[in-house]
Amino acid sequence: MVGIAVAFYLGFKNNSSYDRLWEARKILGGMVNASRSFTVLATNIVNNSATDQEYSEDQLYAIRKRIVHRHVAWLHCFTYELRKLKNWVAVPFSVICSWVFWVMEIIGDYSENPFEGLYNDIPITFMARGIEIDIRQMLDETDLPEPVKPVDSWNIVM
Repeated sequence: MVGIAVAFYLGFKNNSSYDRLWEARKILGGMVNASRSFTVLATNIVNNSATDQEYSEDQLYAIRKRIVHRHVAWLHCFTYELRKLKNWVAVPFSVICSWVFWVMEIIGDYSENPFEGLYNDIPITFMARGIEIDIRQMLDETDLPEPVKPVDSWNIVM
């Protein structure tokens, strides 16, 4: 039974991680295409027709090169930022996720057998005593037992 659950968990995890990988590849592929288009645009749009002053071909090349190199610098900053460890997000998120899974495991353990007499279980003693009182009243008996009282300050009936 545990093996089946682990298989499902690993299957979903592998599927979602592959989807994330594929989505990242699509986004980065789009960045490659956009960077190439930006470079073509920068080389074609920077010319003397858009200015009042006449620039030499070497000056225009230097302007184009500076624009493209700024884009390359942005790409390197982007990759550095993506690979930087973000401890301020990772640690609390990991703790919260771990806590959620731990609580789900504990609730599953408690709910596994609803007749153990725990605080979240079915109050079988209370229900059985109530049925006993009802059917004995139907027999016109007068010596009836007391209803089950809560066992602690939380008013939990067993």
